[in-house]
Amino acid sequence: MAEIVLTGLAADDPVPGEYAQINFAVGELGIGNGQYYALLIGNLLSSGAGSTNTLYGPDTAVSMTSEQDAITLFGAGSELHRQVRRFLQINQTTPLYAIAVAEGDSATAATGTITITGPATSAGTLRIFIADEFCDVGFVTGDSATTVAAAAVTQINAKDHWPVTASNASGVITITTKQKGLRANFVRYFAKIIPFSGSGVGVTPTTSTLVTGGTVSDDISAVLTTIVARRFYYIAPAAQDQTQLVALFGQINTQALPLNNIRQRMVAASVDTLANTITIVDALNGARAEMVWLQNSDMPPCEMAAHNAAVYALEESPFPPKLNFNFYGDGQNDQWRIKAPLSGTAPTRSQIKAALNAGVTPIGVRTSGRTYLVKRITTRYKNGSVVDYRIRDAHKVTVCDRYADDLQAKQAAQLRGSLLADDPKKNEPIVSGGSTNKVVTPRVVKALVDRLTDDYAEDAMLQNAADIKKGTQVQRSGVNSNRVNVSIPLQPIDVLDQIANEINQVA
Repeated sequence: MAEIVLTGLAADDPVPGEYAQINFAVGELGIGNGQYYALLIGNLLSSGAGSTNTLYGPDTAVSMTSEQDAITLFGAGSELHRQVRRFLQINQTTPLYAIAVAEGDSATAATGTITITGPATSAGTLRIFIADEFCDVGFVTGDSATTVAAAAVTQINAKDHWPVTASNASGVITITTKQKGLRANFVRYFAKIIPFSGSGVGVTPTTSTLVTGGTVSDDISAVLTTIVARRFYYIAPAAQDQTQLVALFGQINTQALPLNNIRQRMVAASVDTLANTITIVDALNGARAEMVWLQNSDMPPCEMAAHNAAVYALEESPFPPKLNFNFYGDGQNDQWRIKAPLSGTAPTRSQIKAALNAGVTPIGVRTSGRTYLVKRITTRYKNGSVVDYRIRDAHKVTVCDRYADDLQAKQAAQLRGSLLADDPKKNEPIVSGGSTNKVVTPRVVKALVDRLTDDYAEDAMLQNAADIKKGTQVQRSGVNSNRVNVSIPLQPIDVLDQIANEINQVA
C-alpha cells in the first residue's frame, strides 16, 4: 500500500496532533464539534469609534453583539453597520464578528440627483427609493419644488441606517454616499409621484439608477493579517474587485491545509452583469468560495453577501445541517429577505443555466415578484481547462468539513495519550497496556472512523457507507513509526435537483 501523504506534514515532523486534509473532487472525473462563527468585512465611517483592522465580536476586548454596537463602532449607515444589520435581521444564533478595512487612499464618494418640479396643484406624495427601501414625503397644493425637496431631504437624512445623505438646492436633491470608494457606485435610487399625474409635481429619475463617481478600491491585506490565526467559518466580504476576493480566498485555502487546520468559506455577492461576475468566479474557481448573483438588485452586494451568509449559518447550525437550498425563499422561509429588482429585470432561464455552469449561485425572480435561491453552489467548476462539477454542490463542502471536525475531535478524545502498535497477526495476542497505557493499532483507528461514517450515513449526510468503509485505508506509516495514516473516500449525499416526468396521452 502506498504511503498516505498530507500536504506540509513531513515524515520527520514530530509535533503531536490530529491532522486532516480534505481533497475535493478526487478520483476519476465522472455539524460537528467545530466552531462555525461568521465574519463580516467592510468599511467604517469616521463617525464610528472603532478602528480599522481590529476584530470586534462577542468575546473581543470591545464587544459587538448588537446593531447598536455596530453603529457605535462603525458609524450609522456605514458599510459594516448595514452588513451587521442585514445579518442580525436573519440570524441571531451564529456568533458574529466584524472587521473594518480602511477606505482606499483618496477615495471619493458617489452621488446622484433627484430633480423635483412644481408647484403642486393638488396634494400628493413623493416616494423616494434608496437601495431596497423607500420613504414617503407628502405635499399640498401650492408647495414649490424647493419646499417638496427640502421635506424629502429631511426624511432621507432621518434614516440613519441608509447609506446616503441628502441636500437640496432649488428643488434638486443631491444624494451622496456615506462610504467612499468604488463599491459606493452600487447604491441605487429613483423616485415617483403618487398619484402618477395631476398633482403638478414632477420628478426624475423615475427608474432605478446607480449613483456614480465613487473611485478607488480598498486594500484587504492588513485585515487578512489580523484574522489569519482565527477560524471564521462563514466569511462575507464587501469586496467586489477580483484582487481583494482572490487575496482573501487564497488565505482561506492556505489556512485549510493540515498544519494550519483552519477550514473556512467565503460568501461573496454580485449585482453586476453575469459576464463580469463569471470573470471574477473564474479567478476563484474553488470549493471554499461562493458567489451569489442577482443582476440589478437594489440590495448592495456587500449586504447581499451578509444576508446569504446569515441564512447559510442559521440553517447549518443544527446537526444534521440543512443540505439542500434549492428554491430557498419560495416557501415559508421568513428569513429570506431579498427583494426583486425594482427595475423589473430578472434572470432568464438561459442565464440561470449559464450561471450554474460557471460557478455562480443565481437568485431567481418569480412573476409574483418573489425571489428565491435557485441552487447553492461553489465557484469550483473547472479542473484546469476541463469542466469538472464534482464539487459544484456547496453542501458537499459542509459535509466534508463537519466530518473532518468530528473525526479530529473524536480522535483527540479517544486516542490521545495512547501507545501505537501494529495490528496483531493471526493467533497473536492483542497488545494491552494495562490500566496505565492504552495501546492503539490501525484496526482500532479504523473502527473509530467507520463508526463516524455510519453515524453520518444515518443522519443522511453520506451515501454508500459500506463502500466508504470498504475503501477507507488505515496504515501505520512506513517512514514515521509514530504516525497512523488514514484515507477516507467520503461520499456526501446528493441533493434532489430535478424530477423529469414524461406524460403520454394514449387514449
